[in-house]
Formats: sequence, structure tokens, C-alpha cells
Amino acid sequence: GGVIASNRKYLRGAGTADHTADAARKRGNASVDPVEVMTTCAVTGTPLNFASTVACPYGRLYGREAAVEALLRRAQRDKTNANDGDFEEIGGHVRGLKDLHPVRFQLGPSSDETQTTSSSVPVCPMTGLELNGMVTALLLVSKKDKKTTPNVVSERALKEMGLEALQAEYGPFDEMIRLAPPASSLDEIKEQLEQKRTLEKLSKKQSKKKDGTKRKKMDETKDQCSIATKVQRKESSSSLRKSQLSSTVASNAVLSSLYNNSSAEQISEKEKNNNLFAR
Repeated sequence: GGVIASNRKYLRGAGTADHTADAARKRGNASVDPVEVMTTCAVTGTPLNFASTVACPYGRLYGREAAVEALLRRAQRDKTNANDGDFEEIGGHVRGLKDLHPVRFQLGPSSDETQTTSSSVPVCPMTGLELNGMVTALLLVSKKDKKTTPNVVSERALKEMGLEALQAEYGPFDEMIRLAPPASSLDEIKEQLEQKRTLEKLSKKQSKKKDGTKRKKMDETKDQCSIATKVQRKESSSSLRKSQLSSTVASNAVLSSLYNNSSAEQISEKEKNNNLFAR
């Protein structure tokens, strides 16, 4: 009276059954939905809290807490060589918190008439366009983050305003990251990121080399100054001793007669004897 599961999709570990790992493979092979990418966390798949969102260099969005927890799990796993498959992983391109950039959307009313409840959605602060994944959104990344103003605009705002005007309004920013990019551009994004990080490494090496050369020169200068100071002190001490000796000789007729040959030649032998027993 049993049932034979002849369809492969119902077999555990095969097909696309949602209770197996095939569900993840199905999601991985499916085309990326830009609307989903813009509204859900790339780690947990849960809806984003737009008030606490970060983005990686690939333009993927994460809940801040979920991203931090994923990094901590990865660090713990690397430390213990454990492999916990119960949690989603964050990409290896995210080396740490420095690769997670804060995202501050300007929120506005949704234009979706099918929604029964009113909710705020990300919009471009310049054009008012809804940043729902169908409109290209750009994250303005700045090393000196103002932490107050929105830093996500539409590509249309960039075209209409120009880079210089956008820098004046929302800058200074160092780079722009496209949020929820199409899968077709991922390889190009990876290549650009790799080139950028290679240049950063070379720049750091050159900077360290310059610092080392500068420090060496400073040490050499310091040593030269130290030697010059010692020589100066030695000369000063020698001059002082000479001065003291000259003063002593000048105040003592006996010593003066001994050190002054010209005077010694002019005095008689009797005067020398008198001077010798004068004290």
C-alpha cells in the first residue's frame, strides 16, 4: 500500500525539493531578481531594515547585525576549523567590517497601488524615483562619512547633475558602488575590485618603504647632531681648562716664570731663586 516516488524531485538529495540542499542550488542557478536584492538581506534572505543596512563592494545589501554575525561565525570557524552548514555565509570578498559600507536611503511612499498597507521605500533624493531594483541605484562611498545625509542616488541623478555637482551636494565621496547589479556584470565588478586592492597593496608597500627611508635619514641626522654636540662639549671643556690654566699661571709668579720662556730669559738666577722660595 506504499507510494513509489517515481518523480526525482521528491527524492531527498535530488531534484528541487525545498527541504533539501537542492533549494539552494535552484536559487543559485536562477536569475537574480533585482527587486528582491534591493529589499532582502543577502545573508539571511529576510526583509531589510532600511534604517540599519550595509553594502559590500559587489553591491549586495545586508542587515547590519546579520553581516556582523556572519563575520563572527566565519572567524570562529576559521579559528576552530569547524564547518557549520546551518548558517548562510558571507562572501570571501568581505574581509571585515571595513568592506561593509553604511547605506542611508531616503525613504518615501511606495508607488505600488497593490499594497494594502502604507510603507516607506527607498527613493532617490534628487529625482524622487523609487529605488526598487528596476532603477539603477548608486551608493556614494566616502572615507569621511557624514553619517546623516542620504548616500544613495539614482543613475539618472548622476546623468542630470553631473559628477562635479553631485560631489558638491553629497561629497566628497571616493567611489560609487552600484547596488543590486545584474549577474552579467559581476565578473567585471570582481576584476575591478581585485585591481583596486592590488593597487592599494602596492601603495602601502611604497609608503612603508618611504617611511623607512625617511626614518633612516632622521636617525642619521640625529647621530650626526649627537656627535657634533659631543665634539662641541669636548672643545668647550678643553677651552675652559686652558682658560683656567692661563688664569692660574697669570696669578702665580713662579708658574708664570716657568711657562713664560721669554720672561725667564730676562730675569737673573738670583730672582729665580727668590721667586722659587717666595711662597
